[in-house]
Amino acid sequence: PAGSDRAEVAGRAGGHAQALLQWFDVLPESEAFYQSLCQNEDSLDRVLAILERAPVLVDPFRASVGLSELLISGELEEEDDPVARFRALPLDAPLSQLAEAYLRARTVLLAQGVLGSRQVAAELSDLADALLHHCLDRLSAEFDTLALGSYGVRCLSPNSDLDLLLLVPDDRSQANAEAQAQSLLGMVSNLRRYGVSLSLDLRLRPDGGKGLLVRTYAGFSQYDLHGMEMWERFALCQARGVRARPEALALARQAAVSMPLDSERIDELLAMKRRIDTERVPAQHAARHIKLGVGGLGDLEWFVHLHEMKDPERTRATESTEMPERIRALARAGWIHAVEAEELGQAFAYYQELRNRLALLGIPNDTMPENPDKLDRLARSMGLEDGNELLRRHQPIVGRVRSIFVEGIERLTR
Repeated sequence: PAGSDRAEVAGRAGGHAQALLQWFDVLPESEAFYQSLCQNEDSLDRVLAILERAPVLVDPFRASVGLSELLISGELEEEDDPVARFRALPLDAPLSQLAEAYLRARTVLLAQGVLGSRQVAAELSDLADALLHHCLDRLSAEFDTLALGSYGVRCLSPNSDLDLLLLVPDDRSQANAEAQAQSLLGMVSNLRRYGVSLSLDLRLRPDGGKGLLVRTYAGFSQYDLHGMEMWERFALCQARGVRARPEALALARQAAVSMPLDSERIDELLAMKRRIDTERVPAQHAARHIKLGVGGLGDLEWFVHLHEMKDPERTRATESTEMPERIRALARAGWIHAVEAEELGQAFAYYQELRNRLALLGIPNDTMPENPDKLDRLARSMGLEDGNELLRRHQPIVGRVRSIFVEGIERLTR
């Protein structure tokens, strides 16, 4: 009715009124929520920030009275370590409770990022680590679990899969480890039924989809010597232990750099990069794809990887997967100067934020939108005035990353 707290809040919500009402009308004692929103401007501002910058979070908030209360009271922003709270879950908790605890921690982390109190890419990786640790402990898993890809670098976006490599010390435990790996896949599949959107991707294992899920150390070493292709070594540059013995991590990282990177092997890798860029990104999106477009995150990561493979000792290629540290290591080794290191570091942080904002807005495929309204909304989510300001920021970064990449490849192939 006119004059009610609900009507007052809807009037102040402007273009987000319908989404706001759909959120709070379904909650028990919705009148109390509307009264709080009406009386506390900061509470309404937090709700509108979620509606404007992260509409994909509305469903988990709407499904949880407790989370909505935390958001309105402001306690959500004050929660120091949502991942630690998740880790405290007992191993015998029902899968439904495990999923609920994971979704709570994920929603709190992402909402804190939206509200400005946290950078979330590394924390999302920490939360994925905690979930895997729980599942592996629950299964008493014997195998080593290594993260690859964006998970290995600890820069997950909200839509990222978890790329994994699984190893086990010897043949005696291989059959049991294989069964445990199948159980892990089944457990994560069951969690998806409760709303956990994570997927495990084991396609980077030796022999790909045809190979065993878990390889022994000896089997992996034989594959390193006789069957591993350059692109597989390239992928191993980002290997990070999630729950792994030091020997397993050493095997993976050594395989990444054990083949000297001559001009022929560089050409082989660059041909694969061109194939990825053209096959996975439509031509009309080549200038707008954040990860695989010209001057995008892929160019930056390939630049770093290739220099590490060319000069593993001076770049200390096997010591860290954290991209900022690896960029600084290239500068210390003399491959780039300090200004280029600063530019690449800032570009990497910018791309992580951009991918996160796109995912939270529900804009698919890591692609900058062409639609002016969506571009404006993306810009506002990043604290910018409009899409034009975002493009003025974006284009020089992309151009500089591409320039550094091209110059680096020319240097490596001389």
